[in-house]
Amino acid sequence: MKQLFFAFALLASLSSFAKADVVTGNNEKRNAAQQVQEWFNAKGEKIGTSQRMDYDKLPQDAIQSISKSYPFPTYKLTDCQVLTNEYGEQYYYVALMAGKNKTVLEIDQEGALWVVKK
Repeated sequence: MKQLFFAFALLASLSSFAKADVVTGNNEKRNAAQQVQEWFNAKGEKIGTSQRMDYDKLPQDAIQSISKSYPFPTYKLTDCQVLTNEYGEQYYYVALMAGKNKTVLEIDQEGALWVVKK
């Protein structure tokens, strides 16, 4: 389920899911980190949320692993998001570019990471 959740959160291309953008804070101080996307299945049931986040807010073990395996400047950070599913479990996703190659990593709450897309 989390892989499917990731797919529609990043690509937003599955017609059987719907999303609603929610913005917190006032208009003058709004930024991308305050924008939340809520995701719903075909029955209208909320299945989770996604939100951009700052890279330095990832679990420390994940930051160390990413820095070692995907060093800057070869790899450049293009996106960092937290996804919360309907059970309250959080997963983090980091997108990195190396030239024209995009790598997406999934990170759990303990900081373990997996390559989702390479």
